[in-house]
Amino acid sequence: MDWNSAFATQMNRVMASEIRERAKTIDLSAVIQLGGGLPDRAILPHPLVQSVCDTILKTDGEAALQYAPSEGYGPLREWLAAYVTKTEFPCSPDNILITNGSQQALDLIGRVFLDVGDQVVLDAPTFIGAIRAFDLTGADYADIGSDFNQPNEDSLKNSSLGYFQADFSNPGGTCYSEKERTLLSDLVNRYSLPIIEDACYTPLRYEGEPLPSIQAINVAQNGGIDNSLVFRTGTFSKTIAPSLRVGWIIGPKEAIRKITLVKQACDLSTGKLAQMIAQSIASQHFDSQCEKAVATYKPRCAAMLKALREHMPDGVSWTKPEGGFYIWLTLPDLIDSKDLANRSLTEAQVSIISGHAFFPGDGGAKYARLSFSLEPEEKGTEAIKRLSALIRSM
Repeated sequence: MDWNSAFATQMNRVMASEIRERAKTIDLSAVIQLGGGLPDRAILPHPLVQSVCDTILKTDGEAALQYAPSEGYGPLREWLAAYVTKTEFPCSPDNILITNGSQQALDLIGRVFLDVGDQVVLDAPTFIGAIRAFDLTGADYADIGSDFNQPNEDSLKNSSLGYFQADFSNPGGTCYSEKERTLLSDLVNRYSLPIIEDACYTPLRYEGEPLPSIQAINVAQNGGIDNSLVFRTGTFSKTIAPSLRVGWIIGPKEAIRKITLVKQACDLSTGKLAQMIAQSIASQHFDSQCEKAVATYKPRCAAMLKALREHMPDGVSWTKPEGGFYIWLTLPDLIDSKDLANRSLTEAQVSIISGHAFFPGDGGAKYARLSFSLEPEEKGTEAIKRLSALIRSM
């Protein structure tokens, strides 16, 4: 059987994720891991999850092992709605859909809004998972441009969906200013363009004051969430546990109902036990879990930035994130990031990710992503020393 002749056309666009392939090296103890954007296992709440799971199974085990509603476990949706209402704007459980991680949220929204050949406007470089999700719809891509005061107007007027990360982007580690968020919300309204605001890293702020989400600005401009054009995705993967695979979409009720129909066709519902565990922990410990994560990652970020300043040769520059997991390197023109990533792994025993992975088309040759989430400060510093020496030799 020639399987290639049987596969759908869209499969020609689906490639192995460089990030997931690099993740296979996580257990190689000799490699310093600056590649995968994983939370540190040491801060995952193992005893708390065990205690909560035991309690749920003892007190409500039969319900916990049953199917959940497609929209999600009611108390979890209620908690999320109350949290949003308390911190940002009025929100009801009907504005929330629980998903299998925020990756499924991207997939579902893409399926609802994109036909083959439709265009997604985004801010490149961007999250490889979003590109892969939209690839499966047969979508094309356009870059909005680096200045929201002078955006690529054609990319906006000809797009069916937008995708943006306002807080500590993956891979750049960058954060939109409040002015940029307002400008983007204005553009969304002008072109009646639904967009996704990926807020996976928003709770992980290390410097500066929290800024209003694009969604909150758009909700205020349009008189309520049900008139907004912004869908915000989130997850407990960076703050509680990735393996629970509990994420969500916040958006207008009418659109949430339509997205729920697609979820029913994909997987019926997200696992109820995982949702119950997440709700129990989040309702009592969400803020403290975020504080624990910030206390762990903030010094790692600072140590890596210090090492970059002290050891990187001239011609290399980098972003200075105020939160999240990532630093984005810009390399000298003569160095290709794929070559650098391969040699870094084999010669320096440091895992990094080539910038090629974060552009929907060609691009990324002069960029690389570093993650500071997995390794303690001393290992992160040692990795930068090795990487700097390798770059000097190339």
